[in-house]
This record gives sequence, C-alpha cells and structure tokens, in this order.
Amino acid sequence: MRILLAAVLLFPMAAKADTAESMFTCTFRGGDKVVQVYTVGELAGYAYGPQHGNPEMSLVQHALDVNLQPWTGIGRYESESVTFLNVDTSYTVWWSIDKMDMSGVAEGGITVAQGDNVLADLTCDKGSVLTNTFYPLMNLREDLGLLWCITSQTWAANCKG
Repeated sequence: MRILLAAVLLFPMAAKADTAESMFTCTFRGGDKVVQVYTVGELAGYAYGPQHGNPEMSLVQHALDVNLQPWTGIGRYESESVTFLNVDTSYTVWWSIDKMDMSGVAEGGITVAQGDNVLADLTCDKGSVLTNTFYPLMNLREDLGLLWCITSQTWAANCKG
C-alpha cells in the first residue's frame, strides 16, 4: 500500500531496522478513501486519503506522543481509540465491535476536532474494517516504560492502587 511506502520514505532510518505493522484500516465513501494506523519502530502513523494515491493527511509521531485509549476489558462493546495531534487539531481513529452480535463485524471511524469543535466525523464503510487492534501500540508503549493503569484509566510509569 502506498501509505506504508510513504512512511518508509519519510522515515528511512526507522524503516531500515523495522517493518510497518498495520493496526487499523478501513475505507470511506464507497472505497474512495482509506485510513490506516500503523507502527514502525518506535513510531505510530496515521494516513488518510485516496485508495489509490498519496495520502491527503499523514502524521507520524513517537509512540509515547499519541493518546491511546485501550479497551477497558468490560462491557458488551469492545472498543479502542488512538488520537494523533497536529498542532491544535486532533485525529481520533476508533473501532468497536458488539460482542453479542454473532456477525462479528467491527465498526470504526475518524473524528477530527479542534478542541471541543468537531470538524469531521467519518464512519467507515460497513464491513471495511480489516484490522482492528491497537495492541501493537499498547505493547510498544509498555516496552518504552509506560503502563496502562486500569483503575485510573491513565498511562503512567507505575500504577498505584
């Protein structure tokens, strides 16, 4: 996919030692647009744009600089989100699956916001969520010294209580 190639071209030092791992991908507008969230080395990437072309928006940040909200481990819906910041604009990619729905079809989308002002709220085409786990990013953050503290729902160097 060209999105991964763009990440490799932009960050050749990271790409030499590591390969990109896709964590989330889906399409929008009947397949015309695609989003992909991935890791490569200690970096996390976000790319959105035409299915067959260069991304319209591409963000690559250190894994500790993105906001990851892992699944809480309880409830009917399993869901996660990851947020990338670009100056004052946030790009939150999310996915969710109803564990009671036997079809097992995941949903997902992107919310673009500036503060509390939502600029865009896109929902993935039905059935287009192909990869839906942010575990590689969670594991990477843990390898870099942060833990997910389930009781406080925060990331920290150590969890108390």
